[in-house]
Amino acid sequence: MNINPLILPVAFAAAAALSALPARAQAPFSDVPADHWAYAAVEKLRNAGIIEGYPDKSYGGARPMTRYEFAIAVERLLDGQRTVELRDEATRADVKSLRDELGAKFATKEEVEALRRRLTDGLRPELGRQGQAVRSLRDRMIGLSAPLPPSKPR
Repeated sequence: MNINPLILPVAFAAAAALSALPARAQAPFSDVPADHWAYAAVEKLRNAGIIEGYPDKSYGGARPMTRYEFAIAVERLLDGQRTVELRDEATRADVKSLRDELGAKFATKEEVEALRRRLTDGLRPELGRQGQAVRSLRDRMIGLSAPLPPSKPR
């Protein structure tokens, strides 16, 4: 087998030139660039194994999804969900876990009461002004509702 003696040096030169190029992040699918508005969602679904691309490494985001493709994605999604054991009663650990998880998401009674006091104290002067304005308007309306004198025929 005769190999052109120039092939080996050219191959090494090409490899060296390519390795000198700056690394660039590649999108997982050829048709979903990293700056696309749906890139994060597509990447999340791909990483979770819920969606796969086509053999040509494209996602095909502009084409309609078939019912079969939808069924596969939903099946993969459901297979990935953790199962919950149903019981008639919760254990102390269940209650503590739920309290810890929810505690960070909701205000305590004390925080709600403090907020109510701040709002009430802060709005009291404005509410007083508004109440006075309403009373003034009411008094003016009462004055306007006095019976009108009979009109003279023309």
